[in-house]
Amino acid sequence: MISYPNLQQYTQGYQNNYNQYQNNYNQVNYNQSMQQNYNNYSTSIFPQQNYQNNTNINNTNIFNNLGGYQMIQQPMVMQQLIMMLLPMLLQPPVEEETLVEEDYVSGHWGDPHFTIEGQQAFDFQGNADEKYKMIDNSDINLTAKFGAYGNGATVVKEQDLKFKDEGIDLISHADGSFEILQNGKEIADETSYNKDEKVMALLKKKDISITKEGNTIKTVHGNRILSQSCNGTEVDNINDTLMKGDKGLLTQTAGSIDDNNDGETKLGDKTLKYDTKNQYMVHTDVSGSKCAPITEEIAAAIKKDLQAGIKAGSPIKGYSTDHGYDARQWNEYVGEKLYSA
Repeated sequence: MISYPNLQQYTQGYQNNYNQYQNNYNQVNYNQSMQQNYNNYSTSIFPQQNYQNNTNINNTNIFNNLGGYQMIQQPMVMQQLIMMLLPMLLQPPVEEETLVEEDYVSGHWGDPHFTIEGQQAFDFQGNADEKYKMIDNSDINLTAKFGAYGNGATVVKEQDLKFKDEGIDLISHADGSFEILQNGKEIADETSYNKDEKVMALLKKKDISITKEGNTIKTVHGNRILSQSCNGTEVDNINDTLMKGDKGLLTQTAGSIDDNNDGETKLGDKTLKYDTKNQYMVHTDVSGSKCAPITEEIAAAIKKDLQAGIKAGSPIKGYSTDHGYDARQWNEYVGEKLYSA
């Protein structure tokens, strides 16, 4: 119950006026919810024992002909307080929704070529049978398991999409099959996920939508949309929504094609923002060339330049074509060090 000690200054005259307004109100046929709101309003904000001593209060009718509340003319401070409290009294509380800011759409395909809004950004081949971080944020964690493709190339063979705080994992494979796990235990696969009523109800409760059309698995969670294309030999990410706060390989796409490293990449009429302090990968074309071996000397040169870039405010500011390595070697060294899962 809310009470205000300074209301104890009210007079018996005000008490009489209050009783009259109560009588007037009872003569009008209001619905039960309005009656209850009025009762709560009148007994919690203006308890009768508080109207005893004030001799100089002017007031107006609490209700107008439409049954709505009107402000009692009171000292300014009390008037402001009640104006702030009325919405809480007359309607249920509303929880504020915090939306994550959408930045851009990214993906990867092949061995693997990483893309931003459909444009080539960089390549990172990693190592077969190792897992790498694709996206990591407060809502999800997406990791990819690389596998051998031939001629030294690698592709993504399997992905684990973990819905944090929900206890749900979606494990997808190159052949289009997938499993849904709850707390590490399989509860459905691609043949049963949309038939098992318990699983469907669970996913709905967790705000997770999973659909499979052809070789594409589409997942929606809140404002996040992730699409995986499984073509038999690899799992490609297509049109994955990247959001503010994301980390991982896919988040490196926008900054890798920015020529001046100012935190904004222009693509047509779009401006894509990225964090220069966390930009590590640099642009490579889509030639498919295999990365040249990274010797101890090359690794030492890249490490030295990387440290210089970090000191300068952005890791990629240390990248140089004059120190014996190329862009692919830089990306393979940095990607392996930073994004191995």
